Amino acid sequence: MDLPFYLPEGDFTTKKGEVKFWAHVDQNIHLKKGSPNSWQGILYVSDSCGDNSATVVLPQSHKKIYDEIVSDPAADLKNAKRGGGHGIEILKLEPILRDKMIGLWMKHSRRIQVPAGALLLYNSKLTH
Repeated sequence: MDLPFYLPEGDFTTKKGEVKFWAHVDQNIHLKKGSPNSWQGILYVSDSCGDNSATVVLPQSHKKIYDEIVSDPAADLKNAKRGGGHGIEILKLEPILRDKMIGLWMKHSRRIQVPAGALLLYNSKLTH
């Protein structure tokens, strides 16, 4: 599986220093924060192309899969508040949906190629 992320040691790395799978969505509608159609942006100060591209998305997931993700018990208001965050981690979903999402990620995820100086905008419901 392609894990294009760099993170310092911590919650997202194993004891061997390997990066864990950490695909997620940033918007959890159960928290009722922000707009139901929130957008995010990343300003690239250097090229993010080829093998050095670290931004990976699951195309169309904000339209086709998001509702299924937020219907999972792991995404409910109680669990969202307990986790202290606003998003939903794919690895924390119930096993059937988690495995489905990992399979979709492995088959359909794509690295985003972005030149220096560009602004990438994406829907906060997009799995990335």
